[in-house]
Amino acid sequence: MPRGHVLPEGKTVSTLRGEAGLTQDELAERSGYGLRTISNIESGRRTTAPTLAAVATVLGDCLRRPVEMTDLLRREREGVNTGQALDGQLIVGENIKLLDLAISSQHTDSKRGEGPPSQAVLIDTLCVRHLPDSLTEINFYYATAGGVVAGSSLSHPQSAQWLSPSEAAGAHAFAMDDHYQVLRVSVTSPRRQAQPLLQNRVEYADGFTHPQEKWLDAHVAYPTDCLTLLVRLPDDQPYQSLRGLCRRRVAGPWMPTADTPIGIQAGRMVYWRITTPLPGETYHLGWT
Repeated sequence: MPRGHVLPEGKTVSTLRGEAGLTQDELAERSGYGLRTISNIESGRRTTAPTLAAVATVLGDCLRRPVEMTDLLRREREGVNTGQALDGQLIVGENIKLLDLAISSQHTDSKRGEGPPSQAVLIDTLCVRHLPDSLTEINFYYATAGGVVAGSSLSHPQSAQWLSPSEAAGAHAFAMDDHYQVLRVSVTSPRRQAQPLLQNRVEYADGFTHPQEKWLDAHVAYPTDCLTLLVRLPDDQPYQSLRGLCRRRVAGPWMPTADTPIGIQAGRMVYWRITTPLPGETYHLGWT
């Protein structure tokens, strides 16, 4: 199965659509996709995780009760939360992102060569529970308000490359905005493991100099049990306020979340743990 694709339970989608009083045309329009896409989903044909997540969002809004993407997946003997694979789907145990703003170093392994000292360093760790044989590359998405992002994979240093704008445009099922840089990591043999740990070091020369709110965005590209964001601030720049937002698709509105960021160490450390985030969602941790 191509990367990023899932198999829907078509009968479940059709039943919930009927319960919501929607036609296929109406569900297609509200979710932002074509009629053929909805028809294929209800026929049980593979689709992308963000597409199915958008359909779940519309159904949940119309039914006025939570409908998650995982509710619409074709299930085998084990479920998503047990860490097993659903029809070859990538299952991530936890994604941990540690952003250190109290560090300065010279760019290394940059896609643009040597550059100015880093303003911030992000250590991005992906703990994979199951890696299907059909998935040989994993894309990581890094948002920045600046223009210089560097770094590489710590776990797979010889198998990672930054994508060009044209390559990045086709790296996801829906168009990413211009704020994202994409790092692709190959997980083919002999480096492949049953439960691999992928870790990247990403360096920012700018992007955290906004005079008002500073932020860290985390895009969920694969089914993930837990997303943890940690931010370490300079001693002389403690945060005064925090906020956590989520949008379910790139073009969607930012909404408050049930899980909220926690401030520790007298304003110098931020901790945010999000349970069961859905593919296609982006989480925004902001501080002033």
